[in-house]
Amino acid sequence: DGGAVFVDCATPPLQTPRLLEFLGCECRADAIGRAVGAYPSADALEGALQGAGLCAAKARAPREWRESPHGQSVAALPPVGLAPVAARIPIVRRRRAAPTLAARAARPLSDVVVVELSDDAIASPVAARTLADHGATVVKVVGPRRPRASEAIDAEANQGKRVLQVDLSTEEGRQRLWNLLKVADVVVDGGDDAAAGGGELGRHGFAPKRVLHRNPHLVYLRASCFGHVGPLARGAGSERAASFCCGVAGAADEGLVGARLLSPLAYTTGFLGAFGVLLALADRQVAAVEGKPFAGVLVLASLAQTATWLGAFGARC
Repeated sequence: DGGAVFVDCATPPLQTPRLLEFLGCECRADAIGRAVGAYPSADALEGALQGAGLCAAKARAPREWRESPHGQSVAALPPVGLAPVAARIPIVRRRRAAPTLAARAARPLSDVVVVELSDDAIASPVAARTLADHGATVVKVVGPRRPRASEAIDAEANQGKRVLQVDLSTEEGRQRLWNLLKVADVVVDGGDDAAAGGGELGRHGFAPKRVLHRNPHLVYLRASCFGHVGPLARGAGSERAASFCCGVAGAADEGLVGARLLSPLAYTTGFLGAFGVLLALADRQVAAVEGKPFAGVLVLASLAQTATWLGAFGARC
């Protein structure tokens, strides 16, 4: 139908073999063209690829995005949202003491512990790094087979953090993470399919709702691609996919993708996520001072929310 569908063959790793297996063809332009031609529209191909768990998005013009079902769902969201969990337990022990004279020069989050559970993304590491810039102790939990970003991004987005390797496939590793969450203040979750109920973390028993149920003092940031509502909410995504999907980039900008000129979208999402965490920590402190119940807050940020917000100002690639 003249539409274009972007497939991110770098996110996650091994995406190209999975794509070719799905299409049932060889890695040649003519073969892929014939396989794609079996679909009546770009929307149909996008739905099929997303249904297979592949990172894909139809390239939409800004107006087309705003008029699409998912675009309308995301347009109703703020750039970053706070979703309090139903109150269960009054949490007063997390009240922050007034700083002593010697501590007044410390950065504002110097007594906050952050646990980062993110993969080869940019937005969530930037959110955690921003909290570290404000003085927080950030522990980046990685698995034994941690996917790595490019060396430059890995060094830049993960500076100021402490790396802890934990194997969640073992009982010992899972218990180690639960022990860490007991003393943490903030969780930053940026898995590829964070919007789908926790992704790999959920499969190991660390879905956000369960984490907050066991640790109702936490502020839990979920940074996803397409957001937590709408038809694409459970889809795999990346910064590039969100840019094409939301009309920040168009099919004519394909040549810019390899240069990663779209990173401002991910960095802005990271900064907005960190801002949401600061707001939630302030709410927790007020609740503690006033003796009111506090039972966890979900901070919800996504590349699609950010792209929609920036797009309202006319932002383009």
